[in-house]
Amino acid sequence: MAILARILGDQSPHSAGTSAHSAVRERLLEELRALDVSAEIQETLARGPGGRIALVRNVVARLGAPEGRALLIASHYDSVGSSPGASDDGAGVAAMLEIARALQAHGVDKPVILLFTDGEELGLVG
Repeated sequence: MAILARILGDQSPHSAGTSAHSAVRERLLEELRALDVSAEIQETLARGPGGRIALVRNVVARLGAPEGRALLIASHYDSVGSSPGASDDGAGVAAMLEIARALQAHGVDKPVILLFTDGEELGLVG
């Protein structure tokens, strides 16, 4: 719950492309830095299943071995325009950060990729 509260900040809705969404992304990156997990932002135009195109900024973090068959764990960090997104999918983001904490504390010998996608609420664009 503490991680979720830190990520959501003032609990404002944070639709993709808004300043509130940028603030959530920065808090997500801060949490990863605090865990000593390096992350990158992948910015691209993406097309969803319905043909909608949007600029998305996915956050990708990698843990463990640099090579080999990787485990991918994913959730989205945007919300709908009328909700802070605590359950959809802030809880998933918080769970992924807790997984990162546990893996950093205990070590992992296989590659793990944490993918925090953007634009899911825009029609599965991320």
